Parts: sequence; structure tokens; C-alpha cells
Amino acid sequence: MKKNNILLLIGGSALVVFFATAWYVAKNISVRQSAPVVISFEQCRASGNRITNSYPRECIDAAGKRFIEQVRTAAGKSDVIVIDTPAINQKISSPVTVSGRARGSWFFEASFPIKLVDAEGKILGTAIAQAQGDWMTTEFVPFTALLAYTAPVGTDNGQLIFQRDNPSGLPENEDDMRMPVYIASTDERVVKVYFGKAGASEADCGNVFAVERTVPFTQAIARATLEELLKMYEASWIDEWYDSKETARRYLEKGRRILEKFYEQHSGHWPTTKAIEQGFNLKMGDYTLKGKIDRIDERDGGVEIVDYKTNEIVPTKLTADQKEQLLIYQMATEFVLHENPVALTYYYLTENKPISFKGTPEELTALRERITTTIVAIRRGDFAADPSPQKCRQCDFKSICPFSQA
Repeated sequence: MKKNNILLLIGGSALVVFFATAWYVAKNISVRQSAPVVISFEQCRASGNRITNSYPRECIDAAGKRFIEQVRTAAGKSDVIVIDTPAINQKISSPVTVSGRARGSWFFEASFPIKLVDAEGKILGTAIAQAQGDWMTTEFVPFTALLAYTAPVGTDNGQLIFQRDNPSGLPENEDDMRMPVYIASTDERVVKVYFGKAGASEADCGNVFAVERTVPFTQAIARATLEELLKMYEASWIDEWYDSKETARRYLEKGRRILEKFYEQHSGHWPTTKAIEQGFNLKMGDYTLKGKIDRIDERDGGVEIVDYKTNEIVPTKLTADQKEQLLIYQMATEFVLHENPVALTYYYLTENKPISFKGTPEELTALRERITTTIVAIRRGDFAADPSPQKCRQCDFKSICPFSQA
């Protein structure tokens, strides 16, 4: 009898353990099945995760994964650009800092245009957004811009328009994201207006009186200067060197963007320029070297020599060959123009990036010897080919040259 009771007890305990284990497993399976995989902004938000104030809004889950709200661009796309500042419907004032993230395909040459328009669609200001990282990617790339504008009259409603850069000009490549904002009036400034006293001579500048006036502080004058600069650029444009009208138009637009970036970056702190296109005749023993320097600026203790470059690829470090041109300019500045060059600068326009250095006495001596040797070889008719992949790629005769390494 005792043995049967023990068996019953053991059997009952086993059943309890079995059912408890089954219940626990079933419960956990049920819990796992009831927790859906989050794949959208709406699901992330419904789970109580953090929502950002960006436009479009983002939901960030516990693991740090971001889900972007489905706000579509003019071309019907989503998940291509996010504006962090300013916020949607925020009241902005001039100048306004704009920042966010955009897919690499939204940029061209690390930038894209931004416009601010009023309720009637009138353009109040423009800016160029600059990528803050490698834009040759399909991932999001941070960008920033500083946009100055002239405040509208009679309305405070406006839109920031983030345009996809479209160098091709093709309609199918156009796109933009629009975000509503409120536009604050520009700051006011107190200025003094001077009037001459009655009967006083116009040449007597001391015989005047001042009247204070409160006027709006505006970027209109600066913008008018830029527009005048762009008009001069377009009037000087020659499109006969391009293989098609489309290629010429594309390069014309590229030049406009470069000028706008250059003006925006330097506006308000322009250097004092002593000369542009400065010619020189530099004696090299029995020979004379002629050339022109793009720009010479005043600097503390001397001058800076600036040469503009339109290279697509900006070097990280200058080679000896790349330095040669500015080293010649350094010698011409010292011995012909009798100025002290404190810096030699290549200014790469595609990225608005200067690279500066100054030649050492050893570099200048070596260059003089190399120039003299080259002149002597030319006069002897010694034109032996000196091919290299880098040189040949830039040569106009690479397709017919038997020594080409392009």
C-alpha cells in the first residue's frame, strides 16, 4: 500500500512539473509571437518610442534604430531627406542656420540648393547646403547651410524648399522637399543720415548735422552684388568649346554654383587685393620666363599669391610637380614685383578649398636648375617622350601617341 502511495505521489509530481513547464513554454511562445517586428514609423510610435522634432519626424527605438515618417517629396519619394533645424512651422529670423541629413543622391558635388519663399512663392533668399561627409553614397549624409533673406511685407508665412541638385536639367531628375515656416522680420538698425547746413559749402564736410533713422537690416544689397556678379559671368561665357549645347549649359550651371558658393563663403570678409592677372618677365640666366599671376592679396608681412584651379579631384598633399607653378610665381614676386610672398595658395573652386605653402630656398634653387635644363633641351630639339599614367590621361594626343599609358 505504501509503495502504491509513493508511486502515486511521484506520478502526481511529474504531472505538475510537466504542466508547469508546458504552461511556461506556451506563455513565452505567446509573448514572443505577440511582440511584432517594428518596420515602420507608425509601429515604432505605437510602441511608445521617442519621436524627434525633425521634418519628417523620426521614431527611435530602444536599439537606436530610426524610422522616418512617410512625408513625400514633389516627385513622390520618401526617406530621402530629413531636416533637423529649423523645426516645421518654427519662426525663423535672418540669417537662419539650416541642418539635416539627405541621401547621397540628393547632392551633386557635395551640395544642393535651398530657397526660402513667401506665401506668394516669391524668393526671399537662397543658400547652398554643403555635405559634411562623403556624399558618394546611398546612405544619409549630414548637411548645413546659412540662409540670409529679406523679410516679406504683410505676411509671415513661408516655405523652405530643399531642392535635389540636378546638373542635367532633365525634368525627370527634379525633386524637392518643402517645409512650412514662419518668417520673422529682419533686425532693425539705427543709422545716422548727414545733411549739410543751409548755405554751407558742399566741400566743407565738417559743416553738417546728423539725423538718426531706424531702418531694416537687410541682405538685399549683398544679394544684388551677387546677382551682378552672375550677370557678368553669363555675359562673359563662351560655349564654343563644348561638344554640345547640353554640355555647355551643364558647365554654365556648374560655374554659377561655384560662384554662389565662393561668394557665400567669403562675403563680409573679403581680402585686400593688390593685383589680378599680374604679368611678369622673370630672367633665368640667358632666358626670360613670362607668365601671369591670378591674384595677389595683402597679408601681414607681405602678400599671398593665389592661383585658381577647377580640378574635380582636390589633392590631399601637393607633389613637387604640382608646386612648380606657384614656386615660379614666388620667384617672380620676389625678384620682379619686389614683394614678400608669405603664402602660395592654390584655390580649388569645386570644393572652395585653399591649399597653401611657401617654397624653401632649396626648392627654388632646384626649380631654377630644372627650368634652365628644360629650356636647353627644347632648344636642342630634344623632345623625348616622358609618359606616365597621370600625364597621359590629361594629354590631348593620348589616342594617337605610341607611348601613351592612358
